[in-house]
Amino acid sequence: MGKVVEKERAGEKLPKGWIKKTIAELIDDKILLEHQDGNHGGLHPRDKDFVESGVKFVTAKHLRKTGSIDFDRAPYISKKQADGLRIGFAQQGDVFLAHNATVGAVGMAPEKCESFIVGTSLTIYRSDPIILLPHFLFLVLQSEVFQKQLTDAMKQTTRNQVPITRQRQLWLPLPPLPEQKRIVGILSDRLSAVEQARAATEAQLAAAKALAAAYLRQVFDSPEAQKWERKKLGDIALTVQNGIYKSSEHYGSGYPFLRMYNLKNSSWKLDFTTIAQVILDDDELKRFSLEVGDLLISRVNSFELVGKCGLIDSEAKNYVFENMLIRVRLIDSVDSLFIAQQMGYRKIREQIEAVAKQAIGQASINSTDIRNLELQVPPLEKQKYIAVKLREKTQQSENLQQSLQAQLDTINQLPAALLRQAFNGEL
Repeated sequence: MGKVVEKERAGEKLPKGWIKKTIAELIDDKILLEHQDGNHGGLHPRDKDFVESGVKFVTAKHLRKTGSIDFDRAPYISKKQADGLRIGFAQQGDVFLAHNATVGAVGMAPEKCESFIVGTSLTIYRSDPIILLPHFLFLVLQSEVFQKQLTDAMKQTTRNQVPITRQRQLWLPLPPLPEQKRIVGILSDRLSAVEQARAATEAQLAAAKALAAAYLRQVFDSPEAQKWERKKLGDIALTVQNGIYKSSEHYGSGYPFLRMYNLKNSSWKLDFTTIAQVILDDDELKRFSLEVGDLLISRVNSFELVGKCGLIDSEAKNYVFENMLIRVRLIDSVDSLFIAQQMGYRKIREQIEAVAKQAIGQASINSTDIRNLELQVPPLEKQKYIAVKLREKTQQSENLQQSLQAQLDTINQLPAALLRQAFNGEL
């Protein structure tokens, strides 16, 4: 049911019969002011403060995309700690707004749950249901009309946060109570359908992403594969060489330069989205030029990604590579694609993780570690046959992932579109 839209307050538009009210006018201001004074939650627990049972402690990171709360991941604090806080206990109908870090995330207390307390990353929004329905509040806080105000308020601060003083000044579009009920009823049904579609598509996408690993298991876990000869990577390599280090003043022009981020997380194919350039002399170019069939292996990365492998094809011929990568050039009796594919196999991954040296935020392997990786090496013709079949299946999997991701992107845009309709008076 469409509605006439009229101008209000300096050219801003609201549906007919709606009014603007600030947060301070609509929300229990006592709670907001106590939060402002630092008493809301008042708790910054450390690991030692968490206990096995007591009162659930919910922060912004426990809010799901849907606004529900992931109580399974939320830790407990002791009842004694919780009782010592002036406020912070959530009650049915409370809505939560993340005001720092993940600014703008919104959650709502479920109708039936044990009492829990929220941390200082969340502001409790508690409304009078005779004036503002809690579920309508939950929806309007997610709308563009409010989120834009929140973003603008955050830009005026030096940190990624919106303090309570600024939140109190933000306004909400407020229709009459019957209209709030109507909007909540329509949006609840539609958003529920959207969430079901999103969950189904996410499950399909996760299954599609798992296909590549499943294909590798089918090959390398097979009874036939157990009979293949085992060889160390160093025994089938002509060279194993670290890349070149160049200081920052050499970047920006020159030769195309492959870096750690050009190795994809889930494939031997390189990512050419961003290509650096580096100035080299003739000797450096000769030493570090890549040839078709070379392997590039990440020697420094996060623990999950160190050892990732990419295969050089004709597109990257004559590119050079940085010192965070190691080039492996193979002998003629092995197929480079087959070896690159096998580098993604879980048993190779286990070997890499067993020797990786961990430091803060990263892990590393060296050329000796790479040379000692043990691979399954059947006759060359068998390698070529398997490599072609795996490439075909992997391409099909990637096509499916792209299709599902596009579908998911479309679904993810629907909530904002529905909210836009609702708060433009177009439902």
